[in-house]
Amino acid sequence: MFIYNKNDSSVPPYEFFGGRFIRPDYLATAAKEGIPDKFGPIPLCKADAVTTLAEGKLLIAEKQTSNNEQNPYCYKINYVTSTKAGLIIKSDSGRKISSVSAKAAQKWDSMRKAVSRQIETVEPTVRLRKVTVTSAKAPLYTSPNSDATTSMYLVRGDMIEILDDNNPDRGWIRIRYITKSGKALDSWIQSRDLE
Repeated sequence: MFIYNKNDSSVPPYEFFGGRFIRPDYLATAAKEGIPDKFGPIPLCKADAVTTLAEGKLLIAEKQTSNNEQNPYCYKINYVTSTKAGLIIKSDSGRKISSVSAKAAQKWDSMRKAVSRQIETVEPTVRLRKVTVTSAKAPLYTSPNSDATTSMYLVRGDMIEILDDNNPDRGWIRIRYITKSGKALDSWIQSRDLE
């Protein structure tokens, strides 16, 4: 996993192995139920420090071995914050994570440039509109076409974010749904299934 500031190439990047993004609002659930993994839930590692989350923080769960025979692996949490001085990453033990070396940063530079061109520029003050699913069972689609149905669906009460509602008159809206495990699903849904 490669983390960098796309708006400032002078800010050094960070690199994680065995890491995955989780939403801040999923952290309490992860602490109780663990983080879903290939063969089952993996618990969070015991944290030495309690970090209070501020809005806009990104969390990276990093898998590591533990000394527990029952749970040989656990996930430590790294808190990523963007400041005027650059990116700051601290682990749940309170230790500040170091960025990659200058030599390693050069290796990542071409990827940073290529990826940054692909990322939409969205002002940080823009908030996606959230709405609720009103249909008992609302199918998800890969494109705004009734032939593009998937096996996935949402149910009444599920909260989604509107990504594109420029053409609701055609009956389709592009949405994002965040699963309980923190995974983001970007799909299309029929507008009649929403409030």
